[in-house]
Amino acid sequence: MGAFTGACILAMGVGYLEPRLGAQAAPVGGLAGFVGGLWLTLRRGGHWGGSAIVALTGIAIMLAVSLGYVAFSG
Repeated sequence: MGAFTGACILAMGVGYLEPRLGAQAAPVGGLAGFVGGLWLTLRRGGHWGGSAIVALTGIAIMLAVSLGYVAFSG
């Protein structure tokens, strides 16, 4: 979920500022999101892992709904 979120957010941000680089920013955002999500899940011995997974899943669902709305709205 972290990789999906990071890829979407970085690709949208970079794509807005420089449209030619949006597709190239997605893999970098995916890697950064994966590392960030892994860190959030495993920090402090995994004590807050469940909350991190719920938060990352919620953000990923909101991004998917937002991207779907933009893609299919007329």
